[in-house]
Amino acid sequence: MGVARDRNHGPVELEIETAEADLRSLREWLAAEDGVRPAWLRWAPAEVPPGQMGAVSDVLLVALGAGGAGTVVARSIATWIRHRTSDVKVKITAGDRVIELDAQRVKDTAEIVRMISEVLPPDELR
Repeated sequence: MGVARDRNHGPVELEIETAEADLRSLREWLAAEDGVRPAWLRWAPAEVPPGQMGAVSDVLLVALGAGGAGTVVARSIATWIRHRTSDVKVKITAGDRVIELDAQRVKDTAEIVRMISEVLPPDELR
């Protein structure tokens, strides 16, 4: 399985930002998910906006494999959010597309999957 590519932007990579403890929990969750290869997951320093001193925390990068891996990752992130016992804020970036989720006691993951899917290239969805 190769690396998925966005026709306009090269390889598809999700950049996920949230609180550090949540980020570690999400990384463990994704690494245990069928259909997500641990090699797709890596840490990177968060970009520091101009005028700020430094990054608050790292970000989790998820390089998507070809063949609809985006849908697997979107569903997995949504399920992880649903299983959280506390509120969670997650920012997901793919190229120039960004969504921010502010989830509180989520019961239905369909809306979250739909929102995450909006940042993915169409050929990454199945």
